[in-house]
Amino acid sequence: MERLKFNLPDYLYYGDWDFLKSAVNNRNNVFIYDIDGILINSTEPVFSNFNRLTGLDVRPTQIDSWDSLTNFARANNLSEELVKGAEDGWYDEEVLKEAQRYLYIKPVVRMTIGLTGQERNCILTSRNPNLRGVTIRNIRQEFPFFLEENIYIRGEDYELSESAYKAQIVSEKSVNVPWVILFEDSTKYVERVLLDGPDNCIVVNVPLGKIRPNFLHERLFVFGRYPDDKQGMYPLYKFMKEALGR
Repeated sequence: MERLKFNLPDYLYYGDWDFLKSAVNNRNNVFIYDIDGILINSTEPVFSNFNRLTGLDVRPTQIDSWDSLTNFARANNLSEELVKGAEDGWYDEEVLKEAQRYLYIKPVVRMTIGLTGQERNCILTSRNPNLRGVTIRNIRQEFPFFLEENIYIRGEDYELSESAYKAQIVSEKSVNVPWVILFEDSTKYVERVLLDGPDNCIVVNVPLGKIRPNFLHERLFVFGRYPDDKQGMYPLYKFMKEALGR
């Protein structure tokens, strides 16, 4: 099927275009990238694994909630065992190691590193501490230009929730910088960071599938994905290219 002509303004779902363009183009900013849903397309192997185990054909474009696979399993009257294990792929090292980067996200990272340097570009993930090994391998394979010390993942003894952890790291990275800019797919984490994070934090939300935030904020910007079937990051790439004059 022929794709519709791409029109960039149609893919900035929410936010002041001119303000964001001005804000991101500062060499003293700090850029923070989430992993799953932003850098790494973990949904592809996780959904493939779910489909293999269940015989279903569900796709990332159908995601409409945080626990979509559980909902799909229930809606298709699968066994209680399959329902309980529907989300297991997100925590399985063997599944996650197959994940590759999202289409068009690598040039976005190259642009922000080119603007501010490696030291001011970070990765912040809510992955469980036991996934540190596969996380480092994912990043080394797909984004070798990130400094390993700038990959933030909770330690085994860390007591804060995933949301609180993200808000804390964003706050720490915001000190003495014009803007700290977080690229995040999860609307849950986006809301927590905007509520509890610093006033100089801008959140660029690129939600998966059909998910959209149910709240508004002056420092929230919401981008769509293209091509939809690949859940690609082309709109964000085109915006950053224009904003940074690349």
